[in-house]
Amino acid sequence: MKLQFFLRSPSHQTLTVTLESTQSLTLRQLKSSLLPNPQSLSSFYFTLNGKPLSDSTLLPNPQISHLSTLFLLPRVSGGGGDGGATGAESRDCYLKMYAVKKPDKVDPNEKRLGKWLNCALSNEPLREPCVIDKLGNIFNKEALVEALLGKKLPKEFRHVKGLKDMINVKLSMIPGKQSDAADGATFQCPITGLEFNGKYKFFALRNCGHVVSAKALKEVKSSACLV
Repeated sequence: MKLQFFLRSPSHQTLTVTLESTQSLTLRQLKSSLLPNPQSLSSFYFTLNGKPLSDSTLLPNPQISHLSTLFLLPRVSGGGGDGGATGAESRDCYLKMYAVKKPDKVDPNEKRLGKWLNCALSNEPLREPCVIDKLGNIFNKEALVEALLGKKLPKEFRHVKGLKDMINVKLSMIPGKQSDAADGATFQCPITGLEFNGKYKFFALRNCGHVVSAKALKEVKSSACLV
């Protein structure tokens, strides 16, 4: 399973870091990859939900969950009058001061697109063979079978009792795209070319398994396979 984290740079740019489940790195290593000048590493630090993080903090870890947003901030030096720390503040007070901040929300567009790009169970890119449930959740069939056999299906999918509850689907790749492409939609309606990105309504045809847009069903009124 791949894990994603968002980074907000001092210039207010949002970057995405993707790690395999077997990968790990410290925040210092991550900082080194972002800052070209090694001498400036000590001048910046990461925060999560307003709380400063140590450079030795590992990604991933239980405190930094999937899709968390980390902020890279400059350290403010000074002895008073310039907005810097005077040394009078206790660490407890410092943390409480930042604890009132609300966590940064995940970009709703990225969250919406992710549902149409990734397996609802493993969060890995969709790749054949795929299946869909009655609620419209799309799964990589292999990941779903493993969860069913191991009885590790999350509660939100408790309506899925077995493969008999699923429809085998065929997703049409956008020409020139790969299933693990990092940007934009990967699949499209094979009839109209509308992108499979959550902006348009799509239907899975039970008799043939093709996933087509509502526009295609409206334009081509036929009970036979449309593709």
